[in-house]
Amino acid sequence: MRRFVAALALAAAMMAAVAGCVTSPGEKETSSTSTTTAATTSTTATTTESATTTDAKSTTGADPSSHLPSTPIEHFRYTVNDDGVTVTITKYIGPKEAAEVVIPDEIEGKIVTMIGRWTFFDGWWTFSYKYLTSVVIPDGVVSIGTRAFYDCYSLTSVTIPDSVTSIEESAFGNCELLPEETKQKISRINPFAFLISQPHI
Repeated sequence: MRRFVAALALAAAMMAAVAGCVTSPGEKETSSTSTTTAATTSTTATTTESATTTDAKSTTGADPSSHLPSTPIEHFRYTVNDDGVTVTITKYIGPKEAAEVVIPDEIEGKIVTMIGRWTFFDGWWTFSYKYLTSVVIPDGVVSIGTRAFYDCYSLTSVTIPDSVTSIEESAFGNCELLPEETKQKISRINPFAFLISQPHI
């Protein structure tokens, strides 16, 4: 009898051990769902982080605007043309040591259409604008006058818009550092634009 009871106790202990190792189908499903949810959350977080990083790089790496601000109109003398709605720049009176000048496209609501004669030239052998390396002429200008940039021998960049149809003789005399492409564009408008003039004695 004692042996029979001991055997029953041993069998009960073994069944309890087996039951503890076996997981019910409901538990398996819950565990699987939890694992899938965790994986999805991890993937979403990684994707969001990646998108955020990409956006940050795109913003940081964006090219700044290449548009340069116009030189203050106080640095120019000008006259109103006969039509009353356009002006001619007649003289640059800004700092002589300026390296860059961006000519405004409008002055007091009037369109700049002409760069007058001797605008950046103070006379023979003065070399007043020897530090000037870059000039931007705005779209809308149609004419550049005689010796407008004469002796600006440090010029390495001049923006000539397609609106320019007239460049007078010697307008760019002694501007030998300009790129060949710019020289060709100017010369197509006037082959004498680079003519070296001599003072009248």
